[in-house]
Amino acid sequence: MTKTIVFIAEKINLSKILAETPPAFPYQIDNFKYILNLLTLIPAYQKNEEDTEYIPLNAVRLQRVIRHYSLYLSYLLDNGIIETDGKVIPNLKSRGFRIAEQYQSPVKVSFITDSRLNRKLSRKHFTIQDNGLEHLSKWFNSGLQIDYEAAMQFNENQLLNTDCDVFSWEQFRKYNVNLFNIEHFTRENYRFKQDDTSKRVHTNLTSLSRGLRKFITYQKNGLVNVDLKCSQPFFLSILLCADFYSDNPLYQLNLTAIEQYSPKELRSTKQLQNGIIERVTNWYKMLHSILTHF
Repeated sequence: MTKTIVFIAEKINLSKILAETPPAFPYQIDNFKYILNLLTLIPAYQKNEEDTEYIPLNAVRLQRVIRHYSLYLSYLLDNGIIETDGKVIPNLKSRGFRIAEQYQSPVKVSFITDSRLNRKLSRKHFTIQDNGLEHLSKWFNSGLQIDYEAAMQFNENQLLNTDCDVFSWEQFRKYNVNLFNIEHFTRENYRFKQDDTSKRVHTNLTSLSRGLRKFITYQKNGLVNVDLKCSQPFFLSILLCADFYSDNPLYQLNLTAIEQYSPKELRSTKQLQNGIIERVTNWYKMLHSILTHF
């Protein structure tokens, strides 16, 4: 079975701490690794969480993975490895935790070796749950790559190129989240899931910071990032335009029609590019005309 990769703050020498201060209960070191890893994993994949240093850990979900999770949390708290905000709001907020300030540092790669825990985690993380979105999820395959060396160097430079002598928690958090995503891209641990609330799709790409996206390629071709602000009127204007339903790819942004072109052809086919730009411009003019009449 594949070992699950986890990330532990490099200042935490877990083996040494456990040897010097043995827990008063039977334990598995991998359970400690899992809890510490969550404090990096959750900020990486739940960008809609409140901007706080303390990461809420849901007790019910935690118990599904570690039966006696409270013993592990208490040990980490009693030994000053993690800290808590102690705030609980029933049905709204779980108690939050963070790595203690003295241990906050860039993370190091480790692995879960316990086979039972690995089986549980393999069902929870890095799965493709497309639910009818196969036209999007199909791109998450071995063709999607990251320039590991360049991305790692960029991330290192982002941390070191600061004027301060002491790094803040937020600086460490950004560095660690980036490292987390780089490592999973390299190992092709892809994640694709649509949440039940906003229907947003969460993937390795959506959790990747803007600075790292330039190191991503698909079948050795560079990717392009398009950010549409206030996209609802934009898409409405497209749906109201008869040309959108045309079979001519020059007059639409229909993915099925454009997919017949390779990335190289899309970049070099000026006629296609100009046609799309012209159509988008016309759609915006039409939308502006509609809105000015209200």
